[in-house]
Amino acid sequence: SSCIFFVRMGRYRAARTSRLHGALRLVRQKAAWLRGSSGLLLALVFSCSLLLSTFSSARAAPEKGMTGIDLLLPHPWPMHNLVRSGTLTVATTAKDPPRTFVRPDGELDGTRVTLFRQIAHDLGLHVEFVRIDWAAILPGLLANRFDMACEGVQWSPDRLGAGGFLLTRPVTVSHVVVLVPRAGPVKAWSDLNGRRIGGIRGETEFMVGIAALKQATPIALIGQQEGVLAVMNKQVEGLIIDETSATALLKQDDPDHTLQIIRADLPTAPESLCVNAREPELLEAVDILLTKYRVEGLLARINTDYGAADDIDALGAIGY
Repeated sequence: SSCIFFVRMGRYRAARTSRLHGALRLVRQKAAWLRGSSGLLLALVFSCSLLLSTFSSARAAPEKGMTGIDLLLPHPWPMHNLVRSGTLTVATTAKDPPRTFVRPDGELDGTRVTLFRQIAHDLGLHVEFVRIDWAAILPGLLANRFDMACEGVQWSPDRLGAGGFLLTRPVTVSHVVVLVPRAGPVKAWSDLNGRRIGGIRGETEFMVGIAALKQATPIALIGQQEGVLAVMNKQVEGLIIDETSATALLKQDDPDHTLQIIRADLPTAPESLCVNAREPELLEAVDILLTKYRVEGLLARINTDYGAADDIDALGAIGY
């Protein structure tokens, strides 16, 4: 019996070591991506040190995913710097279908709402959503009002080097498109030059698109629905937006099929969730959970449940 005990202990330690090494590889991979930002890199290094205490001090709950492997994760995860103890406070616009939107009964719903709820559940936390316009989300993180935010924020040199918030591992990739009237003069991306083009204030897609259209006149708008109305009312001649949102808006707000999508000839970019810069241990936990969700197929299933464009497989092109 003593031989069996030591064999089992050896297997347990080997499995635990393998899990720990896998998590550390994830941290090192993110550090390589963010090497240009000293602030974010320091946060990741700090979170790496916290990982050891997380796995050793928290009460662990084994979970079995699609791989059939028991995954030993802390439950609840130890969190020391939450805005409110025991609560995951999440900022959302509720204006970005299918990621976030308000159902007819007044309840929040969407792919990201579902994902945030799952994250909170697996962390052993209550979740509280705060509705706010997109332009106020990143300043709110800086002001320590939220723990997490962003339906999906694009990676860019400015954001990676900002230092005021942390970015999780990517959850999708973003394609820039423009919504235009089907019967209008714009038939290709190049036709947008010299025209009034709308976009959501503060969104990377809008800034990237306008930078590529040197002769267009940019019109900043407060939300997606407002942008669609601006196109339909001819206040702007196109709305620059990401492809997932554009597809959902056509289904929701254009039943007569008066609009069409034109894809921009621009690079795609990873999109992540945002984490309060004061909470590196939260970033660590969320990154490990997102890895689990990706491997088990949960991210893809959530998109499928909401009829959203599924770009999960495209993450493999950038090592995720």
